[in-house]
Amino acid sequence: MLGLRVELPNAPLLLHERFVVGCGYINAEAMEKMGNAACIVKGIRSFSGNA
Repeated sequence: MLGLRVELPNAPLLLHERFVVGCGYINAEAMEKMGNAACIVKGIRSFSGNA
């Protein structure tokens, strides 16, 4: 599976081939309306879940 971590000034954006994980950068409602999985989380800075 492909995962990409984009370093942004205040927090990373995590992109996966099946979903997107981010904080307020992401509009989960808009993504879900287009049939894409998205969620908004706090404190996650890696795919393993470690801060």
